[in-house]
Amino acid sequence: MQEVCGSYFFDESICSDINAAQHVVSTMSNPYLPRVQQKLAHCQMMLEQCQNAVQSQVLQASVEAALMHLAIALRLYVRELGHYRGVAMPERLYSVQDLNAETSGGVCVDELAEKEFIASIEAAEKNVVNPQVGHGLLIAGANSLQASDLDRKVLQSWLSSLQELVERQRQSFLEY
Repeated sequence: MQEVCGSYFFDESICSDINAAQHVVSTMSNPYLPRVQQKLAHCQMMLEQCQNAVQSQVLQASVEAALMHLAIALRLYVRELGHYRGVAMPERLYSVQDLNAETSGGVCVDELAEKEFIASIEAAEKNVVNPQVGHGLLIAGANSLQASDLDRKVLQSWLSSLQELVERQRQSFLEY
């Protein structure tokens, strides 16, 4: 069916194609999408460096660096979702809880909130950024994150889980 709007004819079947095309353009123009991919790649690179670490301090530094890249990727993905959902200032989103508060949930947000590995990434990042340090102890002392608490295999599992979740959710955006 065609309708006249001014001197232009519009075909309603084309409108749905235009909306889909606008969504793809919006997806491609999301400033967070490439940054998420970059941080996921950086995490993978740091995990590969862990294999070559000989000294325990080098291993711990590499593991913690990989964790930080992973946590930043998660934070940027939260902002990517905020951008999709029309949050006015997605750069103010720092966690899944922030996104949930700004958007009142939604399928993707609820799924993120339910994933145990997401909470584990956030808790591990908090432990690295804000270690519990006793009076007069060095950060590398007894209360720091131990390699046994967070190792390469755990991080690799979290990385794979986050990559799969991000790709699956992005594909679902393209379907709608």
